[in-house]
Amino acid sequence: MTDLPPCQAASELRRLTDAALSAVAPDGAVLRHLHLDGGKLTLIDESGAPAWSGRLDAYRRIRVLGAGKGAAPMAAALENLLGDRISDGLVIVKYGHDLPEGQRTRHIRIKEGGHPVPDEAGAAAAGEIVDMARDSREDDLVLCTFTGGASALTPALHPEIPLADMQRLTCMLLECGATIHEINTLRKHLSRFSGGSLVRAAFPATVLGLIVSDVVGDDLDVIASGPTVPDPSTFADCLRVVEHYGLRWKMPQSIWAHIEGGLQGRTPETPKADEPAFGRVRNVLVASVKQALEAAADEAARCGFVPRILTTAMSGEARRTAEQLVAEARRAQAGLRPGDAPLCLLAGGETTVTIRGSGKGGRNQEMALAATLELADDRGIDLICVGTDGTDGPTIDITNCCEGLEGAELNVCSGDITINASDDCLNAANSDLTDYDFTMTISGGTIDACSSAGDGFDSNGDLTITGDTVIVWTANTADNEPLDADGTITVSGGTVLAAGGSSGMGMNLEATQPCVIYGSTGFGGMPGSTQSSLIAADADFTIEDADGNAVYSGTARCGTNFILFSSANVVADSAYTLKAGDSSTEETAQSGTVSTGMGMGGGFPSGGQKPDGEPPDGFDGQMPNGEKSELLDGEVPEMPSGERPTPPSGQGSPTDGYAPAGDSTSDTTPTA
Repeated sequence: MTDLPPCQAASELRRLTDAALSAVAPDGAVLRHLHLDGGKLTLIDESGAPAWSGRLDAYRRIRVLGAGKGAAPMAAALENLLGDRISDGLVIVKYGHDLPEGQRTRHIRIKEGGHPVPDEAGAAAAGEIVDMARDSREDDLVLCTFTGGASALTPALHPEIPLADMQRLTCMLLECGATIHEINTLRKHLSRFSGGSLVRAAFPATVLGLIVSDVVGDDLDVIASGPTVPDPSTFADCLRVVEHYGLRWKMPQSIWAHIEGGLQGRTPETPKADEPAFGRVRNVLVASVKQALEAAADEAARCGFVPRILTTAMSGEARRTAEQLVAEARRAQAGLRPGDAPLCLLAGGETTVTIRGSGKGGRNQEMALAATLELADDRGIDLICVGTDGTDGPTIDITNCCEGLEGAELNVCSGDITINASDDCLNAANSDLTDYDFTMTISGGTIDACSSAGDGFDSNGDLTITGDTVIVWTANTADNEPLDADGTITVSGGTVLAAGGSSGMGMNLEATQPCVIYGSTGFGGMPGSTQSSLIAADADFTIEDADGNAVYSGTARCGTNFILFSSANVVADSAYTLKAGDSSTEETAQSGTVSTGMGMGGGFPSGGQKPDGEPPDGFDGQMPNGEKSELLDGEVPEMPSGERPTPPSGQGSPTDGYAPAGDSTSDTTPTA
């Protein structure tokens, strides 16, 4: 909280965020609380004291069971620690939260399921975990890992409750603004997995619970609906939630019948603390919002701020909470005197959102937007809202715009994003910053973007894609590209399809994950195959491996003569065929340094063209090797900067994708 330059404020906030997230990273949390000394394993509690210790050779089997958005890295950490001592295991994660290729676990299976609304995949996997627990014996050691999201991912329902009814109830609870405590009270009483039921199933095995908190107060019975913890709630508590939100006559009949049976004693209660099974359980909270805030506070102090943790139990409607935080920031700002060190106010917890209408997104997103509106006329107050427990939605659907999303540092880590833009779909830029390391990083989520007259993704620095799904189309046949960067374009993971009507991409690509390129130029900067059109607009197409198996299929958003495709299923030095209608094009996948296009891309403010429309310094009309280019009839020569020269008399026009000298078809501001 001070009047810092925008670039400095962004940098400081990023450091605080990184520190907070590192402190609660699930894999690191596991290794902080489990120590292996020879054949002896020790579980360390929150105070640093041993909570349990045992020799691993005393156990017939070591099994790993778990669920949650962060359960996959926890499983990987356990395998790294225990190796082949692990017999088997199964954890459930949200779709898109599996480990990257090359980091997959060998003994522990990872399955995906629906979140926040449960689905059939989650139900089947949760039922399998319950069956594995029932198969346990007294000489088995069961390691359980749970993080945020586990409740929705494990709908192992009682037989009389259809999954569709649970899905309907979940939507009702999310939309009415029920707290996570209230939602999980109902979940525990409808499940064979939650509310201590997993421990009941595993008895008499020894169970160690490694738990990452995503709830206010860190109540172990609420986190993940407490599969390894006695349940203090009752069917009477379920009734109170139902009546409070007026759900009695709205909820599915099968669920009400189950609750009513519990109220009348016909349906057994969830396991309570006096059950013998809990005598063989040790649960440890390995990460929490308190740890995240303390780490952020320490980093804030190192940055020269005076940190102040306001609360670890923030709750209530997201937009109202945002207004309260802004008011607190204004009060603190008013109390500062000249020369005082800047303040850093920190708060953590979990808010709720009552949905009215057809709004989409998450509570964290809601709070950020509400705070932004409140701070529209304020100076000297910078805000960042961070979710530590995984994804927060969002669902962004931009149907028509000039530029879609823009920022000096643009980071996409989750969500479903659709953008239809007339200029750049994503742009890492800021015209107010003259000396700044602009970056664009895409590490998660699904992005489906199409530009009609600009770049797909344009970074005035580096552009890095590490995961999930990226689909970007560029309709313009001038000097705009699907991927454009002043720095380096790196593709190291995920499924990436970048297609454009122009010659390719403006800068070199570092493909640490193999990719295959159709059209334009190939690897190493040498000319590759060039076609006037690979795919027509609205045409269906597939990319097949050498055995004829489809590795990607889709429909072209526009006509294109350039396609880059990369995924975990692409193997370097293997042939892949692009098929569209009766045509097919075969190319070989490679990795390493890729030069696509002869241009400088975003190296000039207008995307490869000098501001005055002149060719770059040193260009003499020759190809880089000193030879004159031999052009096909009607073909337009490429300039080394990616610029188009003034067409000869009678050839070309702006409608052909040509830009006359001194003009440009793209934005010429520094933010482009």
